Amino acid sequence: AARAVLVLFRTGVLDRIIDSERRARVEGLMNQGRAAMNVADYDRAVEAFGAALALSPDSESLRIEYSKALRYHHLDVLCYEADAAIAAGRLDDAAGKLDEIVNSGDPIHCDARKKKDELETRKALEDRFSEAQSYSEQGKWGEAISVLEQLQADAPTFRSDELSHTLFYAHVGYGRELMVTADDSLEAIGQAIQSFDRALAILANAEVALEERRLADLYRQSLLFVNQGNWLEAVDVLQQIYESRPGYLDRMGASMLCMAYLQLGETYYAARAWGNAYEQYGNVHKVEGCDDDVKVEAAARETEVYGIMHPPTPTPTKTMTPTRTPVP
Repeated sequence: AARAVLVLFRTGVLDRIIDSERRARVEGLMNQGRAAMNVADYDRAVEAFGAALALSPDSESLRIEYSKALRYHHLDVLCYEADAAIAAGRLDDAAGKLDEIVNSGDPIHCDARKKKDELETRKALEDRFSEAQSYSEQGKWGEAISVLEQLQADAPTFRSDELSHTLFYAHVGYGRELMVTADDSLEAIGQAIQSFDRALAILANAEVALEERRLADLYRQSLLFVNQGNWLEAVDVLQQIYESRPGYLDRMGASMLCMAYLQLGETYYAARAWGNAYEQYGNVHKVEGCDDDVKVEAAARETEVYGIMHPPTPTPTKTMTPTRTPVP
């Protein structure tokens, strides 16, 4: 057997056999690589062409096939990384990956061009949402609402839940701002209530919006009663505000309640209903946040009415006992 091998070697037959087997192996690997390329399995294609090139390093056509497989494998990795970056919200990173694919001369690879266009649209939406959030953080509620509502109209499915919650709190914040600056403007208070209603249209049972709307409506009612001079009703609604939130509107509600107590006391005073008047004057002192002049006036009236209700008992005058005149 050894002599036969030696003969084959000397005659060159063995080299031809080995070369034939190598060529067959290379051909098989190339077929595997091409088949893998056809189904976009670039990992397997790189492996097959790489193994073939190792057996036939001088083959220019094989080198071209291998380079092509490497290129598409790299593009596939970029596609995977871009998709992962998009899913993680790393939009700038994803944009860089997609740009590289598009600029590679194969913009349709893994729909890179389409994904890039969609990503640019999403980035624009994200920028607008960030702008609205920045307005909210600064308390610029009107600006935030404007951006959010336009964003909602332009892209109804974009971050729908998060956008709705942000818009909800912007409406609540805007309503509170209007109430703080409304003073006695019924129009401004009406606008505030409308803002709370818009918030409730988003989250119907949200306690924070329900409470703000209730207090704003009570405050509006109190102004109407005050304007009418209906102090009994004014006291009723202002008491509700004070019991719910003593510091409402920087204690404006408390201040109005003090004044309403005083004026209700004056109403009873005019009617000579001393007990009721005394009670209302006394109520002024139970409220934290009364103006000093109201407290002083209420105290003076309270003292006066107490004096009327409890007049001092007159000191009896001593009657002189007549002296008996002696009889002569």
